[in-house]
Amino acid sequence: GGDFGPDLEPTQPWRGGLAGLLKVASSEWPDVRFCCLNYADQPPDLLTHLLQEFATTGPVDVAYLPDGTRLGIQLVRHEVPADSVPAAEAQLEARDVVAVLGGARGITAAVAVALAQKVRAHFVLLGRSPLPRVEDPELQAIHDPIRLRKTLSEQCQRRGEQVVPRKIESLAQQILSGREIQATLAAIQGAGATAEYLACDVRSALPFAQALRGIQQRSGPIRAVIHGAGVIEDRLIVDKSAESFDRVVETKLN
Repeated sequence: GGDFGPDLEPTQPWRGGLAGLLKVASSEWPDVRFCCLNYADQPPDLLTHLLQEFATTGPVDVAYLPDGTRLGIQLVRHEVPADSVPAAEAQLEARDVVAVLGGARGITAAVAVALAQKVRAHFVLLGRSPLPRVEDPELQAIHDPIRLRKTLSEQCQRRGEQVVPRKIESLAQQILSGREIQATLAAIQGAGATAEYLACDVRSALPFAQALRGIQQRSGPIRAVIHGAGVIEDRLIVDKSAESFDRVVETKLN
């Protein structure tokens, strides 16, 4: 459309994904020129036009208006005064049920806690991590991750087990994950809301559907959903497999 297709975006959001992919590629291969070209009308001599564009420096996102005007999208930092942003009111009431997918850890947990401070709703956090177990007393007071792994290795040795780094790392991650889940639940409850955690993989349709039905039977209809579930497998494009790409995208999309 020559104007970055604002009218098309609601029906064809994948266009933004294509431009985003090229922007990532341009940062990974800085000596290569990547372009996402957007035309109002295709130039008569498209090949010549493309060669000229590739020889030009500038942003990845480029568009040409009907009169030939060339537009480019670039990010510019702009500080926005806090008092200039209107406060949005969440249309939720106390004890309304909010399902937070992938909400027990990371940025999604922070969003849930912030919302709990505004609305005293009932937050149901769903994540792939197993339910936190009662910790070994020897480990409870250890907050340094390196010391935690060292203590886990020592425990294995005392039990006469082989110390396998992968196993130690898995145990450590389970403990750290459990602590993060407990901290999120405590923060939500400390804000005056209520919270519970369910271990559920949203990629598995049947268990996920059963979990949603159980929530509604126990607590009432789900009034809001925060979809933060995701799989993080960050790699350079050259190192990214199709299978890994599918896992990451399908978790968000399906």
